[in-house]
This record gives sequence, C-alpha cells and structure tokens, in this order.
Amino acid sequence: MARRTRRFKKGGRMKTLNSKSVTTWLILIVFLLLNWVSYGLYIRFDLSRSGRLRLTSATKKILKKLPEPVRIEAYFSEDVPESHIAQVKMLRDFLTEYEASSGGNVILQFLDPDKDEDAQSRANDFGIQPIDLGMIGEKGTEIKRIYLSVVLL
Repeated sequence: MARRTRRFKKGGRMKTLNSKSVTTWLILIVFLLLNWVSYGLYIRFDLSRSGRLRLTSATKKILKKLPEPVRIEAYFSEDVPESHIAQVKMLRDFLTEYEASSGGNVILQFLDPDKDEDAQSRANDFGIQPIDLGMIGEKGTEIKRIYLSVVLL
C-alpha cells in the first residue's frame, strides 16, 4: 500500500505531510469533541448478563412520578476492606442511578460517620450501628468496623 504524502512550502522549505499523521490528528480532534459534547451527559451501561444493575422503565416512571421528593442518606465508611470494595461501589452506582433517573425526585447524600461526628450522631438516631468485619491481614486477624447502611426519608 503506497503512502500518500503532500508537500507544501512553508518559509522557503518543503514540508511533508503524511496521511497517517493527518488521520491521527483527525481522530484525536474527533475524540476531544465527543468528550466535550458528552461532558454533561450521564450514561451508564449495564453489561451484566442478568441486567441486574439496570433500572427497569417501570421503576424510572415511578421515580419520575413520585408525589414528593425522597431523600436517601447513605452511611458508608470510606475505608472498607478490599473484599467489600466491589459491593460498595455497586451500591453507590445503583443509588446514583436512582437519583439520575428520578428527574429530581430523589435526593441522594453520602455520609461517612467515621469522619463526621454529625453523621455518626444522625446514624445513631436512626439506629444504625457499624458492622464488625473480620479481616485477615499481615498482622493476623483483625476486626474492622464500617458503616454500610441506607436510610430513605
């Protein structure tokens, strides 16, 4: 396959413009434009086989037609054991999906009672207690206390 090149004069010298470099620049520009256009859009794809991470259209309709806004307070410790990071992320994403699909009828707030005394006091008012998780680490078995609860208001 022959390479196409274009020559043009600039400042008295001949410059060669390779079609490969033009293609690379065009792809980069298109990518940047798509990134800029999609910045304000929230799109999430559920690639699981069962579709368990996707809200049904019926759920989305119900969320949009709520008679009054629902507040969700999620009490999550930031420092969770590695064995639970995936579950916490999945729950965070799922709650965020509820908020995004509600048309403003769901107000979501994440609170970390480990770092915020007011959040800890509020969690206690709702009867939320930390969960003790046993972890096997370098120093043997240790107990880690985390918060992982959701309250609908």
